Amino acid sequence: MTRRLGMLLVLGAVGCVSTNVRPMIFPLSTAGRSVAVFPFADLRDPTAPDPLASPSARLRAALGAGLARQGYSIIDPTRLDALIAEQVTPPGAAPTDDEVLGISRTIGVQAALVGTVVAYDRPVWPKARLNVVLRLVDVARGNNERVLEVTIEKSNVLYPPNLHDDVVDLAVEQILAAIRMGG
Repeated sequence: MTRRLGMLLVLGAVGCVSTNVRPMIFPLSTAGRSVAVFPFADLRDPTAPDPLASPSARLRAALGAGLARQGYSIIDPTRLDALIAEQVTPPGAAPTDDEVLGISRTIGVQAALVGTVVAYDRPVWPKARLNVVLRLVDVARGNNERVLEVTIEKSNVLYPPNLHDDVVDLAVEQILAAIRMGG
């Protein structure tokens, strides 16, 4: 009996993770590809009770660093942000498809990654959820080449403060794995 109780406590402390990645393969050729990782738009309702801070900056930084480790040439986010501030109207809005293409052509990249945070919340205690959609824009063709959707849910009975950071990290891992498999 005590052994079962001990196992339940261990399983409750570790928690469970659910991942859904569609498609599992996200091709992004490494052959001389320079990539601009645009800021992630956040579609969550800002007036919702107890909103979590946006994971957009963390997603963007971790994705850029992971892609650089995989051999991609990543455009400096500061330079990209300056161009976005100059060319996107109204200021502070997410860039339209045409603005993404124009900015990408200005900085001379072959591909742009444009992400959207669809959900980042705690649907039920003790669970955290993140749903991200990532678009790959082929700058030469001027179109959305691929779309990747990642949903991560993680639960932990102890509900540690970093549970929401964990789902962000897991989402980045899944995105990078899909890109690796596609390369």
